[in-house]
Amino acid sequence: MKGIFTVTNMLETTTTTPSAGAKINVDAVCQGALAYMTFPDSKSADAFVLECKEGKHPEVIEHYEAQLHLDGAAI
Repeated sequence: MKGIFTVTNMLETTTTTPSAGAKINVDAVCQGALAYMTFPDSKSADAFVLECKEGKHPEVIEHYEAQLHLDGAAI
């Protein structure tokens, strides 16, 4: 499939630091990561979520923080 696109408007974004009370819900982040991953079975997926909650997959939290510009938010 081929296509042509044109940029008609660009928005400037700014990053802000989270307020002192900002906190990341690790359960939701680890569970939500499953939407972008594949596993051979549900047991493997459940094991990944448990490991993620234990901090064995810090890249999941780092990716989430980077996407939402939440650098420095509490876990």
